[in-house]
Amino acid sequence: PHDLSALTWISPSKAVECPDEEFRAGYVALADKALEYPVLGFMHRDMQSRNIMIKDRKIYFIDFQGGRLGPIQYDLASLLIDPYVEIPPDVQADLLDYSIEALSAVTELDSEKFRSCYHYCRLTRNLQILGAFSYLSKVKGKKHFEKYDELERRSLNKFIINATVNYIKERYSDDYDKIKAKK
Repeated sequence: PHDLSALTWISPSKAVECPDEEFRAGYVALADKALEYPVLGFMHRDMQSRNIMIKDRKIYFIDFQGGRLGPIQYDLASLLIDPYVEIPPDVQADLLDYSIEALSAVTELDSEKFRSCYHYCRLTRNLQILGAFSYLSKVKGKKHFEKYDELERRSLNKFIINATVNYIKERYSDDYDKIKAKK
């Protein structure tokens, strides 16, 4: 079972509990898909550039009090779609490939299942970031978060478009090839 007690709908003036069961069911389905093929480990839950510090050439991670056991793909997604640092999509893809390669060197890993979990975790993280920025800017009045909200919306739009195109290519590739061959 999923704890959806924190699921809220952000309106322009306040945060209210979302009463729509279909909407909630969508989040449960998304959570189920994100947890279908996890590589479990310590999940920071807010892995982003502002929580990585460097001192005396040593790397430190901060703000991990909410960490717990979970899919490490979530932290990877958090880092690659960090709203404070715009990483180009091709670099994100290269870093995802590198991460899979590096993990495969130390543990048995099904790269396709890892990618599947990563993409659902990415979508989950994207939505979490949008919710946080909307809450901070609209409910708490912290207007400086609006610029990050817009960046994250663009990131989510690109992700959805790419996912849709890839789905269509995979789902209908045989039909597309047949149509193309007839021309």
